[in-house]
Amino acid sequence: MHAGKEHPAGTIRRNLTARLILGGAALAATVYLLALTRTWDRATARAAQYYEFAGVTARPDAARGFLDADAYYWLSYAREMADGKTWRVRWTFADNAPRGRPMHWSQSMAWLMNAAAWLRSRAAGGTIADNLEPAALWIQPVLLALLAVGGAALLFRTLGLAPALLWLLLTASSKTLFWLFHPLRPDHHSLQLLFAFSQWAMLAAGGWGWARRAPGLGSPPAVRRWFIGAGVAGGLGFWIGATVALLCTGLVIAGMLVLFWFLPVTRHGRQGGGRFDPSPWKAWGYAGGIASLAAYLIEYVPAPLAMRLEVNHPLYALWFMAAGELLARVGAWRAEGGPLTRTRALALGLSAAGTAALPLALYLGPASWHAMKLDPLLRMHGFIAEFKRTDLLASATLGRWLLEYGAVLLALPAGLALAASRKTRRAEWAWIGTALALAGGFLYLTHLQARWAAFWTVALFWLAAGALAFTWRQARKRRPARLAWTAAAALAFAQPAWCVFEHATYLARLRNGQTISPLLTGAVYREGIAQAMSSARHGQTWRGLASNPALAGILWWRAGIPAVTSFYWENLDGLTAAAMFFTDEPGGRNARQLALERGWTHLLLSRPADTARDFYYMRFGSQDAAGIARTFAARLAGGDPTLPEWLGPEPALKKLEESTLRFRGQPLPTDPLRIYRVQQPAAAGNWNH
Repeated sequence: MHAGKEHPAGTIRRNLTARLILGGAALAATVYLLALTRTWDRATARAAQYYEFAGVTARPDAARGFLDADAYYWLSYAREMADGKTWRVRWTFADNAPRGRPMHWSQSMAWLMNAAAWLRSRAAGGTIADNLEPAALWIQPVLLALLAVGGAALLFRTLGLAPALLWLLLTASSKTLFWLFHPLRPDHHSLQLLFAFSQWAMLAAGGWGWARRAPGLGSPPAVRRWFIGAGVAGGLGFWIGATVALLCTGLVIAGMLVLFWFLPVTRHGRQGGGRFDPSPWKAWGYAGGIASLAAYLIEYVPAPLAMRLEVNHPLYALWFMAAGELLARVGAWRAEGGPLTRTRALALGLSAAGTAALPLALYLGPASWHAMKLDPLLRMHGFIAEFKRTDLLASATLGRWLLEYGAVLLALPAGLALAASRKTRRAEWAWIGTALALAGGFLYLTHLQARWAAFWTVALFWLAAGALAFTWRQARKRRPARLAWTAAAALAFAQPAWCVFEHATYLARLRNGQTISPLLTGAVYREGIAQAMSSARHGQTWRGLASNPALAGILWWRAGIPAVTSFYWENLDGLTAAAMFFTDEPGGRNARQLALERGWTHLLLSRPADTARDFYYMRFGSQDAAGIARTFAARLAGGDPTLPEWLGPEPALKKLEESTLRFRGQPLPTDPLRIYRVQQPAAAGNWNH
């Protein structure tokens, strides 16, 4: 053995020790997330006991109150499957009563709920339908554990132990990520992030096309497999949510095109061996296209092909394949150098045209291709929290992010420095460049809409893991740089402990009734209304027009009462009908005709003062005070004692109207609730579903 050459046994022992450390940390993170799930469930159940509906028989604390109203839709879809009615829910009667409306979202979350409920039924007994609610509690934390542990395993394979541990600790403790993967918010948004991350993580494992002979980043035997896996993840992302997946994959494409532009200038000045191989990008594109198409067939066959681009569609599969061709051809041209020949220009032009065709179709196509081009639906976004703008420069935002991210934010300047440094190797440069593109892109999207905050968080943590590894290689030979790196790394590794402490402190206050959660208050309020209406129904057929769309899902799940309004683009018909009803003239002649034609039995005004303003804006796009005051909803909100003859009180729900929501005996400032019975002619309302 030559001097300075390490004995293989030492390497094996070190690798085994590193694997054991990472395995122990992964197990601890998973146990922590599962324990946190149980703690949240018990804390909210305990906190719900401090609430009461004074004057009505309702026990909100007797049921699990999900913090997101959409969860009840997924539970209702899963229940239809568990009852053997269907294995794909393509139509729902939960809203747009009594006609119902199409359901185009992926079946994935409903299938996951049924799988979790089946597993629980095997252990605890009961039917799958009976186990849906308690089993749904565990889906999101398990998915978050997969994100944390899976990303750590991939980072360990490519960058080493320290970056893997940093990623694992940051993702498991992040409050932003936990909110997206919250056990009381089972929804498809977590799957969107999981597939988006899987795509770019596997591309990073493949070196983004920079191949090396040595194991590690971009090792040639594994490159094609990683790219195919990334394509499959990206294609399945379109199955979960086409718009989100289009933007996530579009950022990957944009980042690579930027890197390709700088490739000829920088490749000779970069240290380290390796070469760029563009061929895996073609495999990525075709794998993504095939996965997207297969998911579409599972969802829709044998239904006729419809031009609905809000969700997965064969055109997305073609777009994915064209994008793969574009990246492969641009990459080959920039890596090989030479003039842009006529043949190469033609091939580049065709692939670019194929990639641009879909965005152009979305932008220039009619509203029938994408409903979100319609003004009422665009205005509706203004009432949904996740679509609201995030003021990145606001002190509240900066303070919250500093508390959650702390020293991890240093990854941004560190990444920029690595991208500009000639000491950065080619594969490292590609890794950091794409991570910066993703982080910057998602930061801008977060500025536009709050729902992208979790994507930005994951991109930041991914960038931090790479920056930790690559800056160490450059800093370890210089004492000042090594000391600065050690201090920054120590602060980054300490950040998760602070987040865990903050989370535990909040849960203790929630459990002991020392803080009021607005989300829990809303969940308790909805739960009480649904329980009271279920008890008062006495088997009668009720169809309610609720001014608050958030009530639709829980009324259908708890009480079997179909509503009219909801925050879904598929329910444009119900939203339009509600807007026409509430914005009718004060006499309510057209409102009465709508109620009679559709067989509505009840009208629920949970926000009387806001109903006229909100629906007037949805219909006309205006906040004209005079126009709002002349609406039927304004008449109802004003408490006009001379109601039209076709509206009357509902005696069975009189106590619910008069009840107040209290916390620790003190009344809460909740919106007043008014409930009217629609006086239907004897022959009206005989609807057959």
